[in-house]
Amino acid sequence: ELKRIYMLARLHGSGAAAALIREVIARAKERGAARLLLDVYSRNDRAIAFYRKYGFEKIADTRFFVGETGYDDWVLAAPLETR
Repeated sequence: ELKRIYMLARLHGSGAAAALIREVIARAKERGAARLLLDVYSRNDRAIAFYRKYGFEKIADTRFFVGETGYDDWVLAAPLETR
C-alpha cells in the first residue's frame, strides 16, 4: 500500500513522478505483490489521470483527516501480475 506521495509543483511534467511510480511498481513486483493500493484526493484530477496511465482504477471511497477537517479520497488499485 502506497500512502502518500507529493511532487513539488515545479517538478510537474518533469518525468520525476513517472520514474518514481515505475520504481515503486518494479520493487513491488520483485517482492511478489499481486497489486498496489493507494489513496488519492478525489478532486485531484491531475493525479488521478496520472495513476490511471499506470493501470490504477478506483475500488473504494475513504476519508483523510487533517485535524478536524475531512477530505474525500479514493482508493485506487493496480494489478501487478499482468504488468
